[in-house]
Amino acid sequence: KIIKDKKEEIPIFFLVGFSFFLFSFLYIFFYKYLPGEFKGCVFRNIFHIPCPSCGGSRAFLNLIYGKIGRSFLENPLIFLVFLFLFIFSLISIFTYQKGYKLKLIFEKKELLFWRFFTILAFFLNWAYLILKEV
Repeated sequence: KIIKDKKEEIPIFFLVGFSFFLFSFLYIFFYKYLPGEFKGCVFRNIFHIPCPSCGGSRAFLNLIYGKIGRSFLENPLIFLVFLFLFIFSLISIFTYQKGYKLKLIFEKKELLFWRFFTILAFFLNWAYLILKEV
């Protein structure tokens, strides 16, 4: 959280998440009014390469249907993110039931490592998606 003058401000992750969902809602709501080049994946229509999250919906649906290998092949990063969120949610629920609050706290070096790892995973996943199309 960002704290300023002893008043709690809105966390940056909330703002990013809210903006994403607002954009998604507006896109879905106005989808039928969009010209043809903006239907489907806007990124792919403009740049003619897969976006970093290309195949994310298919990966999620395959994961739900138990097709783990297919889910991983559709988009490895999305698969791993959903798997992490599922496991983290289960752990959070169990710790909450026991009266504890689960927090992820990193030291400065650990935080730097995870930021680097996340950015590297993002670009490796994107390269995989681009090369998969070739």
